[in-house]
Amino acid sequence: MQKKHILMGILTLGICLMLLGFTKVDLLKDFASFDRAYIPALSMTNQGEKEQSKMSMSLLKDNWKIFKGKYYKHNSKDSKWKEDFDNVEQMIMKADSIVSNEGSLSDAHNSLEGIRTVFMELRKRSKIEYYIDYLTEFHEPMEAIVLIAKGKNPETFTDADIEKIQKSLDEALSIWTRFEKAKFNKSIFGLNKEKTKTMRNHIKLESESLSKLKQSIETKDKKAIIQSAIGIKPNFVNLFTTFGDFSKMKS
Repeated sequence: MQKKHILMGILTLGICLMLLGFTKVDLLKDFASFDRAYIPALSMTNQGEKEQSKMSMSLLKDNWKIFKGKYYKHNSKDSKWKEDFDNVEQMIMKADSIVSNEGSLSDAHNSLEGIRTVFMELRKRSKIEYYIDYLTEFHEPMEAIVLIAKGKNPETFTDADIEKIQKSLDEALSIWTRFEKAKFNKSIFGLNKEKTKTMRNHIKLESESLSKLKQSIETKDKKAIIQSAIGIKPNFVNLFTTFGDFSKMKS
């Protein structure tokens, strides 16, 4: 019965797209195009780069205007579709206002952060498998692991901390395993051969970092656990930003 409902959902979405002259591939490509503009804005505001934050927000707003104009009304079967689009627009406009008025870039970044989660949930409801959603899902347990270990040393790092990290690691590994098995279509994401190679290298390094953390927990070496827990983030960031287009950020 559940399988039948999933198939009906996919069929309904497909019909809605066709009626509007779109295909599922069109939608995926446009989501990827949005992320190519979204990720630089997310990254620049996180790094505290004022001028590049302004530039990236301008590019993001331009992309969003096109994306929303094309897809805002396309899925009437999803009662939350338009609401989600409205929420995304509010997040973008809030971040842009902060950046334009030279407010806290951290606040702008926090406003933008919610966008990937909103779109991930929207795609899940519509049974749209989207490669980057695995990374968005992975981000939460990964970030939890890093925050537990951050600022700790073997003397302040407790057994309870290890248990919390183990729990989040189990969740992270479950998501990561599904991500590694997911089909990747480089034509949808506009990655050339070189960027695809870079992406796969970051995946390999992140897999190694996760294995290292798992091994350090098994040996109960607190110093190694702290180091390897913090070490799972850099490659994740590099992997995620691979899907952004930073070429237009050059002055």
